[in-house]
Amino acid sequence: MSDLKRNSSSNNIFRQPVFAFALWLSFQSCASTTAFHRDSFHPEYFNSEKRTEALDKLGQLSVEAAIGIDSPDGAISVPADLQFRTTDTLFIQIYDPLGRKLARAELNGAEYSILFQRDGTFFSGSDLPTELGGFEFPTISAEDFRRLLLGLPLRLSSFQVAYFSQTSCLKSAIIGSGAGKWEIHYRSYESVTDIPLPSEISFRNRQANVEIQIHLSNFSAALRKFAQ
Repeated sequence: MSDLKRNSSSNNIFRQPVFAFALWLSFQSCASTTAFHRDSFHPEYFNSEKRTEALDKLGQLSVEAAIGIDSPDGAISVPADLQFRTTDTLFIQIYDPLGRKLARAELNGAEYSILFQRDGTFFSGSDLPTELGGFEFPTISAEDFRRLLLGLPLRLSSFQVAYFSQTSCLKSAIIGSGAGKWEIHYRSYESVTDIPLPSEISFRNRQANVEIQIHLSNFSAALRKFAQ
């Protein structure tokens, strides 16, 4: 469990399932198959190192997200805006279903911070929280979380993964164990400057009967100035 610093003595807001899941993923299951069309991407970027190098040349990558959460408590969908600045920094703005600002998260290097904009509650640390909304999550760093959203291999020793044939593009993965075991499926990819990036990711915890679907769209990329 990471160290959490808070500037409020209010009750643990992570017990609220909808907000907790949205923050942990910054993201009802739909598709049962995965769309991966090789001809849409530059073959060079099937290599994760080349893909990382190309992403790091981007000054900014903005993405819109729709997060669908289906759990025994019910189903809900919330929107979010994501902004990557190379692969080292990710900003997430989460809104409630009415479009009002709910929370802002920053994952910068090995650290993260979360500000709940309604009451000013603030959290920060390194490894993301492992218990949110009454559910258990595996230990994962801010860096690995960013890589997960970008479809890049994680650096966890417990990370079980399957790739698309002759590529390092993620097809499915399993992280954690026991009650904290999550199955991850990459349902579709989109070409962003010829780079394959996930456009639909599903996360499922069978034991808790929870499924989270992240739809990413409206990718907007800008090259970093003086990129070599």
